[in-house]
Amino acid sequence: MRLKFKINPDYIFLHAINQSQSNIPFKEWKNLTNKIWEDSKEIFYFLGGYEEYGLYLKKSSDLNKLAKNTIKTLNRIRKTREFKRLIKETEQYKQFIEKQWAKNGKKAFKILEELSGIKLPDITIQVYLTHPKLKNGMAVDNQTIVWGHPEDWPNYSTVYLCHEIMHILTNLDHSDITHAVIELMIDNELRIRLNNKGKYFQYPGHKHLRKLEKNILPEWKKYLKKPEKNIFNFIKDLKKKKATLIK
Repeated sequence: MRLKFKINPDYIFLHAINQSQSNIPFKEWKNLTNKIWEDSKEIFYFLGGYEEYGLYLKKSSDLNKLAKNTIKTLNRIRKTREFKRLIKETEQYKQFIEKQWAKNGKKAFKILEELSGIKLPDITIQVYLTHPKLKNGMAVDNQTIVWGHPEDWPNYSTVYLCHEIMHILTNLDHSDITHAVIELMIDNELRIRLNNKGKYFQYPGHKHLRKLEKNILPEWKKYLKKPEKNIFNFIKDLKKKKATLIK
C-alpha cells in the first residue's frame, strides 16, 4: 500500500469557500468570500444554494449560462492574492505531511497489519489535501482520501490517515460498531504505539461513539492478546452482539 499526496487548487478553493464564515484559513479570506457573494453569486449555487438560485433551472440555456459564468468567476478568483495564498499554504502543508508520512508510514503500516491481522493490499491511495486550518478527513472511495487538519497532537495526521485507510479496508462501512472499532484500533492503540506514550480516550474522538467504545473495550483487550487476529471477524462477531453492546 502506498499513499500519494496531491494538490488540486480548485478543490482546495471549493472546500475553503464552503466553510462557515467563522471557519476560515486566514482573516483576509472573509473579504474574498464577501466580494464573491456581492459580485458573482453563481458559484454558491453549485455549493448548495439551490432554493435561491433555482431560477437558473427554468430552462437548459439558463443552466449553461450559469455554468459559463461560474467558470469565469473561478478564473478571476484564481488570480486573487487570497487564492494564491490559500494554495501556497496548502502546498507548504503538503511538504509537512509528506515528511511526517516518510518518517512514520512504514511503522504505522506495520502496526496496522499487526492489529488487523491482515496483509495490506498492493494499492496506491490518492490523498487530496486541503488547507490545514480547515478540518477535512474522509475516505471518498476505495482509493481516494481527502485530508486537511491542524496537528492537534504529535503525528496526528499519520494516525488519522490510517483511520481513513481502515474505512477503505472495511469497504467504507461507517456503521457505529465498525467506526467504534476503528477508533479503538487506530485513534487509540495505534496512536499509543506510534508515539510510545499516551492512554485510551485521551482525546475526544466522536462523542456519540464513546459509550459504545467503552462497552467494546473488554472484548477489544481480549482481541489484542490473541496470537492470531482478524479485524473483520472481530467486527462481524461484535455486530452479532450489537443488542448487548448498545445500551
